[in-house]
Amino acid sequence: MTAQAGVLLLLMLASCASWRTVAEHAKWTLSAEPGQQVDREAYARAVEPALHTVEDIFGPFRERVQVHAVSKDAGPPRQGSSALGQSDSGSTQVVPGIGLARVRAWHVHSSSPFGAPSGIYLGAPDAGTAAHELVHARLAEITSDLPLWLEEGLASLIGDGILVDSVWTVDGLACWPLREAR
Repeated sequence: MTAQAGVLLLLMLASCASWRTVAEHAKWTLSAEPGQQVDREAYARAVEPALHTVEDIFGPFRERVQVHAVSKDAGPPRQGSSALGQSDSGSTQVVPGIGLARVRAWHVHSSSPFGAPSGIYLGAPDAGTAAHELVHARLAEITSDLPLWLEEGLASLIGDGILVDSVWTVDGLACWPLREAR
């Protein structure tokens, strides 16, 4: 093995070792960073109904969904996030077509061993946020050709609802920034 191959292998193993599985469900896995405390039941109450709603609308996920619980102050990873721009201002990010935004959840679709693992990243166990990010995850399985405004619009619409008796119900139109409605 060459030195370069050895370094590559170590980097791949290190990126996999940074997350630990904290819960397994029928169609998704919850992971957290080492030492991070996670309320597994709260994430299950948020993700399960959101996942069912997204599958009812777009069909079943082809692959197990990886859900990563992140600290509330974490921002999107510097690598592996194709839709988000970067900023040096902590958890705010420059989102193309939207501008500066506080990003508390995101989806990463990556086939590279470098950067963040594929999946959705949630800063809190919220069903609406989970539904929004699950739309991105499901659409990434279906196609990569949707314009960002359409994908964000669908995710915002489906993420706008109410959780009653463990059922996520889409109940209205999410407010879009006026410049995006143009």
